[in-house]
Amino acid sequence: MEKIIPDFSQKPRNQVPEEFTWKNSDIYPHKEAWENDKKIYFRMIEQIDELAKDWTASPQKMFRLMNQVTEIEKLEDKTYAYTSLLSDTDMGNSTWQAMKGEIDTASVKLRSKLAFMDPDLLKLGRKKIAEYVKAEPRLKVYEMDFHTVLRMRKHILAADKEEIMARTTLFSGAPKNASKMLNDLDMPSPRITLSGGEKVKLDQANYVRYRDAKNRPDRVRVMRTFWRNHTQFKNTQAILLDAAVKNHFFRANLRRYKNCLEAALYPHNIQPQVYSTLIETVKDNLSPLHRHLQLKTRLLGLKRLTYDDIYASSVPAVEKTFTIKEAQEVVLEALKPLGEEYTDTLAQGFNRRWMDVYPNKGKRSGAYSNGSLYDLHPYVLMNYQGTFDHVSTLAHEFGHALHSWFSNKNQPYPLSHYPTFLAEIASTFNETLLVYHLLKTETDDL
Repeated sequence: MEKIIPDFSQKPRNQVPEEFTWKNSDIYPHKEAWENDKKIYFRMIEQIDELAKDWTASPQKMFRLMNQVTEIEKLEDKTYAYTSLLSDTDMGNSTWQAMKGEIDTASVKLRSKLAFMDPDLLKLGRKKIAEYVKAEPRLKVYEMDFHTVLRMRKHILAADKEEIMARTTLFSGAPKNASKMLNDLDMPSPRITLSGGEKVKLDQANYVRYRDAKNRPDRVRVMRTFWRNHTQFKNTQAILLDAAVKNHFFRANLRRYKNCLEAALYPHNIQPQVYSTLIETVKDNLSPLHRHLQLKTRLLGLKRLTYDDIYASSVPAVEKTFTIKEAQEVVLEALKPLGEEYTDTLAQGFNRRWMDVYPNKGKRSGAYSNGSLYDLHPYVLMNYQGTFDHVSTLAHEFGHALHSWFSNKNQPYPLSHYPTFLAEIASTFNETLLVYHLLKTETDDL
């Protein structure tokens, strides 16, 4: 019997069954509760000015400010996550966008108010900071932050310049946000007719659904129509990309980095050699990928493999579709080596609506995990379509989610965050466990 994957891609958000949506009410039961916390968040930001007076004069004063900032940031994470989850599942909803904008603006105000902190810590110096941490044990959780500031000495500006840098974030994300809105919402979607007579609107969801079509003329039509439509906006996209690159260059230059690469890596204490070694290692080991593509060309009966064929199955005779329930079951089995606590938490995420499952009209494309809610649980956005690639994405994103879950559970807030360079270890390890599990358990030679 053919497995049917529900298709809500052309339906408005309110027509998606609740069981397939994430449970925003775990954060706030209603908008009024969010409004209440927003007011508290705004009020706490205003209290910074008073706490900032002579904040480095004693260990106790330093802790009071640091602790206030921690509580503000936790509330910032919570109020922003609520609006972000809502707006990402209905990008055309102006209410959600406006709410997110309020928190964005407040966050800029917060960062500009805190611009004095790093310069003040540098003036205090390593020796005095160490004395303060020893005298006030509650400062211990901030010790890594202090070390980072001291290590970043060359790239920290005077307080007035740090304030200006903080204020630039009010608009520096505009290129990325505009591109996302263009690609996922505003760009008109072309329509095509497939070989079987089916008429398809080629939005992001249907592009992903049909780009691996077994019938080559169909997938060629899908791929080329979709990207030809994008080329109509190439000048707009080029300007947005140019603005994003110039923003990177501006910030790297002002902070006295050698280049944008160093600016991206140095704050996370990663040497450029690590990055270049990673690139070289990939280049030196491309032979298996090339052999795979050559084999795929022969299996598909093609003289030449083109981009139209990248997503096509190498074995067209095999039709493998996973319902979301089957995907969850296979991922749970695959990740059993990580232990019972891990898989119990994973099952909790599946069963308690930590995930938004299917694409709907106006929903952001792609997939991600939001693990910023320290006192709650992570959320995972999917646009599930039933292929193995999406099963792998499920394992990947919940790798991020459970990384956040256990980090938040076992670390104080100031130590719970992790850089992207480390984040991808948990997610790709889950994908690897999934592949090994399927190779071990699959009985069909095809």
